Amino acid sequence: MHDTSLILDLLIVFTLSIAVVYIFNRIKIPPIVGFLLTGLLIGPNGFHLIGMEEEVEIFAEIGVILILFSIGIDFSVSKLLNMKRNIILGGSVQVLSTIAVIALISYGIGFEVNVAIFLGFLVALSSTAIILKLLISNGALETPQGKISLGILIFQDIIILPMFLVTPLLAGMSENIVLSVVLLIAKIVGILAFLYISIKFVMPKLIFAVAKTRIKELFFFIIILIALVVVWLSSVLGISLALGAFLAGLIISESDYSHEALSFVEPMRDVFGSIFFISIGMLFDVSLVIENWEFVLFGTLIVLIVKFFSLSLAVFFLGYPIRIIILVGLMLAQIGEFSFVLSKIGLDSGIISFDIYSKVIAVAVISMLFTPLYFEFAPKIALAIGNLKIFEKYNNRAKTEAEPPKKLSNHMIIVGFGLNGRNLTKAASIAGLEYIVLEMNPITVKNEKENGEPIHFGDASNEAILEFVSVKKAKILVIAISDPTSTRAIIAQAKNINPDIYIIARTRFVQEVQALYTLGADEVIPEEFETSIEIFTRVLTKYLIPRQEIERLVNDIRSDGYDMLRSISRRTSYTDIAEHIPHFDVCSIRITDKHHFIGKSLNELKIRNRYELTVLAVKRGSEYIANPQAEEVIAKDDILITWGERKQISEFNTDLE
Repeated sequence: MHDTSLILDLLIVFTLSIAVVYIFNRIKIPPIVGFLLTGLLIGPNGFHLIGMEEEVEIFAEIGVILILFSIGIDFSVSKLLNMKRNIILGGSVQVLSTIAVIALISYGIGFEVNVAIFLGFLVALSSTAIILKLLISNGALETPQGKISLGILIFQDIIILPMFLVTPLLAGMSENIVLSVVLLIAKIVGILAFLYISIKFVMPKLIFAVAKTRIKELFFFIIILIALVVVWLSSVLGISLALGAFLAGLIISESDYSHEALSFVEPMRDVFGSIFFISIGMLFDVSLVIENWEFVLFGTLIVLIVKFFSLSLAVFFLGYPIRIIILVGLMLAQIGEFSFVLSKIGLDSGIISFDIYSKVIAVAVISMLFTPLYFEFAPKIALAIGNLKIFEKYNNRAKTEAEPPKKLSNHMIIVGFGLNGRNLTKAASIAGLEYIVLEMNPITVKNEKENGEPIHFGDASNEAILEFVSVKKAKILVIAISDPTSTRAIIAQAKNINPDIYIIARTRFVQEVQALYTLGADEVIPEEFETSIEIFTRVLTKYLIPRQEIERLVNDIRSDGYDMLRSISRRTSYTDIAEHIPHFDVCSIRITDKHHFIGKSLNELKIRNRYELTVLAVKRGSEYIANPQAEEVIAKDDILITWGERKQISEFNTDLE
């Protein structure tokens, strides 16, 4: 008869997980907390519902590997190089300051120097798996705080290797320190060489050869094989499996088939990643916490406070506003999963006793348990603290460190200088529109200022920064960032200062649209909705549907879709009226040399008779001629603002061309 113990254990794990996570979802608690609680209930310190705990730990390790592997695939070497400042400066300041402070505190309360330094190692690491999971699920990986957090986490995963090598030295087990340092340098050089050769010469050819076969199973196997080989080599070199998995993903990311590889990995990542969080819950010993509640409580508070300030210091050195400093400090304040591995090495080598080991595990698990909870409230806390008067001078340093912008009026403010912001500035420059940009990455601001961009450093959710860029006199505010909390705060602040400003906001998901309209946004562009329209357009183009018909259908879908997403309480304009009258629109047309309109009056052109269109206004330079008379003569570079049915506008445009 077959041994079904493992199957029964997995049955218990998944059944209880489904129940707990479903209940937590109903009461708006993050699913990660549900998985942690599941681990507590089924583990040896709970109801001890499963017997094969080692197998669950193996599944958990696979989960960590897959999480980091998928992050590596979705990443790239170019992205990594762009983050070098966050990784090197931010990571080193955080890790070194944490180790120094924890070592001093530990030594002060009676621990030996080597134990104190080792405890600093353990506390310096944050939870890569939990933070990346939360950032991805909240769509915050591309936000400033997401990029900084990822950079610091990557540095922590890299610094694990030296920590592993130094641990025997702290235990007095290594006699040759020079040899250990030489080996460490050799490993780093070896890793960089392996990465370069793999990305440049080996992997592109290998993956292409397999992809040509069009056998999905073979493609899937080669992706897994690459991951296993790199992770195995990492373990042989004494590097953490997580860092090895990230490097494996990074190698695949440079191929043309990275997205296909990611689609294979993601389902497994989600399943095994959930088991990882369950395994963390299984480590929590309630009886130990009760018996040593003073030490555990004091230790947890010390960890959270020290980590918060060391992380805040790191982000301060990176030059970001107070809101981002507070946000990163709160997000990464927990002890990480790789501290469990390092603490086990410390226990085996005799640096720490079993009693200290158990207490460290308890503190680590508690800090991880509460991470998803305060992650939810961190943006609001950071926003509130960032707007305090005591930080006003720091937040307003854009006023003191940069030349004030020239007197602006009727201009456009662009928040964020990512892809959307860059494209918008290019379009504004071509159209001759006056604009100013706000960006929170100090390096981007410095570089773009040198290129002549009217860009300033500052957090647009801060009232003083908005006043600095003359929001009271601005015509349009475009929010081109991917941070939902910051977007809401910016809309509220801008509308409070200038109720008449026209706000266009970017958002990732349709469900966020109504909340932004309620706050006062005039236009909200959900990427999800626009992506569906782009797919629809390309499908029809492939089926050789005429361009005019595609444009008409796209206009209808946009009109119907955005009308459905809008709140009826918004103020209206010409363009809003057009959207509420089926098949009608307002269109602007620039008259150029190739048009036969130049030198003719509106009466001669007979636009109303021929096309059933009404000319609402003529823009000539910076002047608007509203409700133009029939005798008005059209000049070169005039812009005609017309109103009528979309099919007539399309016909009018075609005749002009």
